Amino acid sequence: METARFMPFKIREDFEKVNCMPFNRDGKVIPDLVTNMTKNSFTAPLLLIKTDIIDGYNRIYIVDGHNRAVTALYLNIPFHGILLGNKFSNVEELVDFVSSHNSSQKAWVNMDYIRAYAHVGKKEYLDLIQIKSKTPYSITTVASILSSSNKSNNAKDIRKGSFKITRLKEAKNVFDYAGKLSKYKPLTNRMVLSLNSVMSLEIFDIKKFEESYAKYCHKIDKLSLDSFDKTFISWLES
Repeated sequence: METARFMPFKIREDFEKVNCMPFNRDGKVIPDLVTNMTKNSFTAPLLLIKTDIIDGYNRIYIVDGHNRAVTALYLNIPFHGILLGNKFSNVEELVDFVSSHNSSQKAWVNMDYIRAYAHVGKKEYLDLIQIKSKTPYSITTVASILSSSNKSNNAKDIRKGSFKITRLKEAKNVFDYAGKLSKYKPLTNRMVLSLNSVMSLEIFDIKKFEESYAKYCHKIDKLSLDSFDKTFISWLES
């Protein structure tokens, strides 16, 4: 690893040499930082890296300190950063490094990782975002239905950059059918996950299930279940 070096930013034009990480959270002017910097100037340096992993061009990026940089620019005060000597051999290393430095105030959630890997062109993540955009369900729910992994492993795969879509046809059938059922009552995330489970059973009867759903769906709110599997299966067995 190369030696880290100090980088001063005395004027706004200096900062044009630096790029915000395209998949990281956007920087914004923070009132508390305005108060602190007005009193104490700029104290904690930005963390910077130089990499060509993102778009093939060797550019300098902010890893940590987006809010401080934007606030310093707003106040028109000089600030500085430390250009780290880290080198990254693949996208997974870069995403892991960036996420580890942006979890002090708010940890990365699944969607942060998904956007990061999608931005650098990982097809499975691009497809996941596209499919999610066509459903009313959470990205975690959509990912679970698209993958054969259990919930815990699925979350790990998303973070490691190894998420795979293994049930595209089956997932499309689930989402299409859920949309059809929604004319009676929209399905929640928990409901569509259970629907995904029962649709894989040999006893599943699409016509019978729809008749039962139309008849009983407005009583579901009273159940407050973590899983609707047993209820849905009972409709098929009755």
